[in-house]
Amino acid sequence: MQGLVRQLALAFGSRPAQAPGRRLLLRVGKDTFLHSLAADGAGNMAEPRVIGLDDWAWRKGQRYGTLICDLERHRAIDLLPDREPATAAAWLGGHPGIGIVARDRNGGHSGAVPRALPDAVRIADRWHLLDCAGSSP
Repeated sequence: MQGLVRQLALAFGSRPAQAPGRRLLLRVGKDTFLHSLAADGAGNMAEPRVIGLDDWAWRKGQRYGTLICDLERHRAIDLLPDREPATAAAWLGGHPGIGIVARDRNGGHSGAVPRALPDAVRIADRWHLLDCAGSSP
């Protein structure tokens, strides 16, 4: 069952996977799909080189976390419990092989990346660039 949840999450993403999940009689929410991506196979993954950092809502308007994705393998690799710069810097510091970090231009991650990975290239991700320009991706 966990494998099916993970495969739906990989194929569709967390929120879009809910519709096919319902058709398969899975009573699974978007958070479960998201957690299945981070939980499965984390121990046997190669060290990421290109990652994306972004905020996501555990509970919209009240509690936010940080999603970390391996952009080369198109996989979520970790969910941090908050969006504090110190939390992100601690995680990044444990992964010195990261050479490129895509993130939004605002927020605490801007200070965490140079502190933990001073040689990493920092880029704005496509969605946030287009959002700031006034059009959606």
